[in-house]
Amino acid sequence: MDARKIAIAAAGGALGLVAVTPAVAAFASTAPPGSSSSSALTLSAGGQPIAAVSPSSGQDSSGSSSSGSAVLEVGGQSVLPNSSETSSDGNGGQTSVVDTGANPDGRVQVAPSSATSSPSGSGESSEGQAAVARANVGGSSGVTVNVAQSDSKASYTTNPDGSTSSTGDSSTDGATVNAGGSSGLNLDVLHSEAHQGGSGTSTSYLLGANGNNIGTASDVGPICSSLSNPALALACVTASGGNGATGVPAAASVLTGLLGGTSGVSLGAFGASAKGTPGPAGAAAAGRFLKADGTWALPPMVIGFVMNTGATGTGVGPDMIAPRAASINSCVLAVKASDSSVALTFTIRKNGTARTAWMSCNASLVLSASVGSSCRSDTCTGSRCSPARPR
Repeated sequence: MDARKIAIAAAGGALGLVAVTPAVAAFASTAPPGSSSSSALTLSAGGQPIAAVSPSSGQDSSGSSSSGSAVLEVGGQSVLPNSSETSSDGNGGQTSVVDTGANPDGRVQVAPSSATSSPSGSGESSEGQAAVARANVGGSSGVTVNVAQSDSKASYTTNPDGSTSSTGDSSTDGATVNAGGSSGLNLDVLHSEAHQGGSGTSTSYLLGANGNNIGTASDVGPICSSLSNPALALACVTASGGNGATGVPAAASVLTGLLGGTSGVSLGAFGASAKGTPGPAGAAAAGRFLKADGTWALPPMVIGFVMNTGATGTGVGPDMIAPRAASINSCVLAVKASDSSVALTFTIRKNGTARTAWMSCNASLVLSASVGSSCRSDTCTGSRCSPARPR
């Protein structure tokens, strides 16, 4: 039922009450997929990939989860054996060109990559990781080095109230060095990260030392801007939180460049992107209730109209407006007075015109119906409410 006045034409000498109950509407609330991507280096021309170093990605939606990673791609294809992984709906793993394996003295990996995904129907998650090299000497309290690495994560969650949400998280580094564990020395060179789950955050810098960042956007950005010209566009150390509600991802990059205009060669160094949204409000917050079959629904709505006279062409009063769109599925007429010679007939119209496709609910009361009795039409397809029966 549109949120417009319902008019009733009546003939006869009775007074009545018409109750209108909209059909119960099922609840649907779906957030867009969560996704992320990052890489140490990308090179493309005319929108087509030329090469990429340590690209990784993750994407999750309702019932679906996937991720991917590689160490070196040319033309969108991995060119190093044992250096790329893909995962779809639970499959995946990790690989590397060289891996000494974990031991007390340390570990060395050349071109490691991994991809995982876990679809569950209520909590999907995925992650892709890649690096040119990783090395550790002396275990967790020794020295650990990662070179040209990326990490991309995504998730999608279905909440108990039927609402959904998604997230994206990604990061990339030119190199990281840790000496002495979590409380020791932490160095991070050429870093970018992006996070989004509705509102987004991102950051990028040239050098980080135990949480102190050097070479941020305010430091380096003006230098790149001064070097830009019509033939070469440069942007250094950029970061934007985006807007998950409108589909704009969070993004960060140490360097982006465009040579030769939009159809020219594009360069991206240590870039990260993430997209996620909390989705529509939950069912309970939207006033819905949980039905026995596990679905969410709006409560029935009843609208009453009073006919003060049965004269043909007389409108009803007071005018009442439906608070939301719905469909009429039941009409009730309660008798307050009756006529011994003329039966009461009413037709519900939309915008003054009865339309069978919308609803044709014609009901008639028998002559001399008992005051206080009522009739009901649950089909609203022309059924006659005769004889009158207690409701």
